[in-house]
Amino acid sequence: MPSHTLRMAAALGAAALAITTVTACSTKAQTSSDTSGGMPTGPGVDGSTINLGLLTDVTGPFAAIDKQQNLGVKLYWDAKNAAGGVCDGRKVNLVTRDHGYDPQKAVSLYSDLSQQVLALQITVGSPTTLAVLPKLEQDRMLAVSMGWSPSVKDSESIIIPGTTYDIEMVNAVDYLIEQKKLAKGDKIGYIHLKGDYGEPGLAGATFAAEANGISVVSQQIDPTVSDLSGQVKQMAGEGVKALFLSASGRQVSSAVAVADVEGLDVPIVAASPGFSPESLTTGAGAAMEKNMLVVSSAAPFAGEGTGPEQVRNLYAKSGEKSITPSLWVTLGYAASSVMDQAITQACENKDLTREGLAKAFRQKGVYDTQQTTVPLDFSKPGVSPSTKTFVMKPSKSAEGGLELVQSGYTGPDTAKFQAR
Repeated sequence: MPSHTLRMAAALGAAALAITTVTACSTKAQTSSDTSGGMPTGPGVDGSTINLGLLTDVTGPFAAIDKQQNLGVKLYWDAKNAAGGVCDGRKVNLVTRDHGYDPQKAVSLYSDLSQQVLALQITVGSPTTLAVLPKLEQDRMLAVSMGWSPSVKDSESIIIPGTTYDIEMVNAVDYLIEQKKLAKGDKIGYIHLKGDYGEPGLAGATFAAEANGISVVSQQIDPTVSDLSGQVKQMAGEGVKALFLSASGRQVSSAVAVADVEGLDVPIVAASPGFSPESLTTGAGAAMEKNMLVVSSAAPFAGEGTGPEQVRNLYAKSGEKSITPSLWVTLGYAASSVMDQAITQACENKDLTREGLAKAFRQKGVYDTQQTTVPLDFSKPGVSPSTKTFVMKPSKSAEGGLELVQSGYTGPDTAKFQAR
């Protein structure tokens, strides 16, 4: 996810907070024994309102794209509320807290937020989600993780809205092989952040590469590093035939720009948190359009189908000009659709406690996001909800900055990876 200067991040953070519907819950947290209209309810629920939390990063390294996905969440629930709400006419209220991508701060903020909400509509960042996971599980709170770490797929509290990072990169390697961009004997360079964002991606790429006689050279980086000149120059010296990145947007932009200067004219594959459409306006923009691919579980903003079209319509009607449209707006909308379907199932079951919501989520199993994401099946806990990936390329002419190359791609090594 892209990082900005502190001043820019603070400005984006203020804007993100402004566009998110935030109302402090004035009522005391309810327990699972409370009832509303004869229905058992949990914290954040009364006869007219359901509070959902956003534990997000609006002042840290992922501020730009979090601002966009927060808008997607808001667009969805504003439209839902205007159409009559959910579960017997209840309106959904969003309560936002900014952790700045700091795990310790996330834990502190969660302690307060958990008293006010039924569930977390989004929790941003693999390290921050892992930090609050024990408390989520203790509270039996459901949360949509806006990160695709395989380490949380066993949790009964976490909803992963797509394909996990490791499988995503298995697919990416297989796709380049299928396109004859990689072959046996070649070498891949992989630059990645430490932790549950970068390391699973590296593991997936390494598995697929080695299965096809391709070697991998990796470099781990810190989130605070913004200039990847040294890392990319090393990769160029190694003679890599493709460069993979699980990094922030600023880091990806740096890597692409340096590769261009160094004459490293190879495919560059980035996980979706490493791209935002704003990067196309930088000096790296032309090189991104030439050599870069983005792999993601969310459809591009300009994607086909009912869901992406609805997102574009809602964005246009909102009159929002300060927030760039992107796949992150689409993803925020999709995450809200999943939560809406789970709440609707819980309401049909006449149980709006946290336990009831978690049970309803698993009971429903298969979720229709109207092509805003890859197909999602949560009926089998402990496995990735999907094995498919959108393959996209940066394009200044595409609304949202990404053009769809292939939808729903699954590589031949994915099944082997899952069975290992």
